[in-house]
Amino acid sequence: MAIIYRGRVGGNYQYWNENDLVPSGATNITVVNVPALTASHVDRSVYAPDGISGSLTQLTGSTSYLIAGTNITITSASNGPITISSTGGSGSAVLVTGSASTNAGSPNAIVDGNILSASNGVWDGSQAVGLRQQFHVLGLGYDTSSNLNQFAATYLVMTHVDAAGVQTAIQNSLTEISRETTGSFVSGWDVNVNTDCSLAVTGFTNSPSVVWYAQRVLEMGLRKDGSRT
Repeated sequence: MAIIYRGRVGGNYQYWNENDLVPSGATNITVVNVPALTASHVDRSVYAPDGISGSLTQLTGSTSYLIAGTNITITSASNGPITISSTGGSGSAVLVTGSASTNAGSPNAIVDGNILSASNGVWDGSQAVGLRQQFHVLGLGYDTSSNLNQFAATYLVMTHVDAAGVQTAIQNSLTEISRETTGSFVSGWDVNVNTDCSLAVTGFTNSPSVVWYAQRVLEMGLRKDGSRT
């Protein structure tokens, strides 16, 4: 079926298709029917004086022209624009928001809260799940002369969650991938992960009080069946 046009000729409406000559003297010409796009139409032009609306999103089989994949949302506004947005990742790594802080009045302290606690659902109830986590640690203190001492480092650590949901840190797995320090007393400041996944921090006694802050920024998990978290 061809495109059908309508126009006024001599005071009356007259119709013709795209293969016909436009009637002499035709005015107020409009398109009254556009057939579904087929292979025979792919080389034809489209006249759209008012633009093309994003609401034209269905194919001939009533299938959407744009289909949302995993974690993708597609919305079409009433005036035409189409918005494609992500609702979060489902691949091998996910962003998390664990954080904790403490004010250590002694050289050694445990950062309050377990920021390395596993996310819900990372284990399948029967097999242990391997985890690799990344976290940042900040330390801030002043020595007895009120000089600033600052510590910033990023770490990787391997842990696993058993079938009971208990997470355990694999000893000697802590890797420091960056470290920045300011001040004369921070050379003795350090971070370790205990077997129970608590964070142990260390500061010099001549910096009477050190404020520590830790934040987990990444978690990657792998089950025996190959599925990831």
